[in-house]
Amino acid sequence: MTTDQVRDGRGRSVCFLTVSFAQDIERFALLRRSITLFSPATPHHVFVDTEDLGLFRQRFGTEPGLVLHPSSEVLPARIERMRRFWRRFRKPFLAYLGWRFFLEVSYSGWKMQQIIKLAAAPRMAEDAIVFLDSDAFLCRPLASDDFFAGDDLLLLETAAETYEDLAYETDRQILVGGGFREPAACFNYIHTPPRFLRRTAARALAHLEATHGNWQSAIFSWAFPSEYNILGWTLRTLERHEGYRHHPAPREQWAYELKDLDRLDAMLETCRAEGGRRGCFLIQSAMRDLSYLPRARALVEELAAAR
Repeated sequence: MTTDQVRDGRGRSVCFLTVSFAQDIERFALLRRSITLFSPATPHHVFVDTEDLGLFRQRFGTEPGLVLHPSSEVLPARIERMRRFWRRFRKPFLAYLGWRFFLEVSYSGWKMQQIIKLAAAPRMAEDAIVFLDSDAFLCRPLASDDFFAGDDLLLLETAAETYEDLAYETDRQILVGGGFREPAACFNYIHTPPRFLRRTAARALAHLEATHGNWQSAIFSWAFPSEYNILGWTLRTLERHEGYRHHPAPREQWAYELKDLDRLDAMLETCRAEGGRRGCFLIQSAMRDLSYLPRARALVEELAAAR
């Protein structure tokens, strides 16, 4: 598949970008199956832990549109070594020694995935990047009109509402070098599926590099960094929303989102009744129970067969 196959009439192109690793491979398999069924022409760039590349190639390497990348492709050698060290020694004391030895403040795989996304997004060839984590899957075909309105990318941006939203924005303000005496303008960009222009990703990365001697370490230094809030600040403050348009649908119609497995059957039934109209389904990976996967896959197959 070529990028031209997913360009709209105005020459705007889209790719999916995922960061994953072996422990999430079954979730990732559901995501890949949904993309194969609904959006096979959209390039899907997947960055995995370097040591997992062989596993992912063996299982998914022949699938069209999929491009697998090792984490070492975008991580500096020092950060890649730290990632390998922490993955190998997961006990708390050894993890403590790891971040002390590498002079990091608080290592986590969640923060490492953010670093990979921020480093990888500017390297994409497409005009816009849609971020799909392994705990998401598609539930209908997605085309350019789902992401663009005219020449503008449809932006998922809301005002900050919760203390969690404010925590992400507070750490974002620090990471972009903003002052604490500035008038507070707090927003939330952690919506499904996040999407940003490649131009925005490149500008955000350049700003981080100019602000910090080692921006990766800066990400590790704070409890609530968010790559999406950094990208959102960039498009809002540095780009003045140029090339973006707020999504016209109400927030609850952007995707199916689940944070509590007790509501799984009800949400799956809502998606089924709507024919997957919202386009994307997120079941947060913080819930380590994978028992939902057969039911979710059955729904994906059913929705695809109905088209």
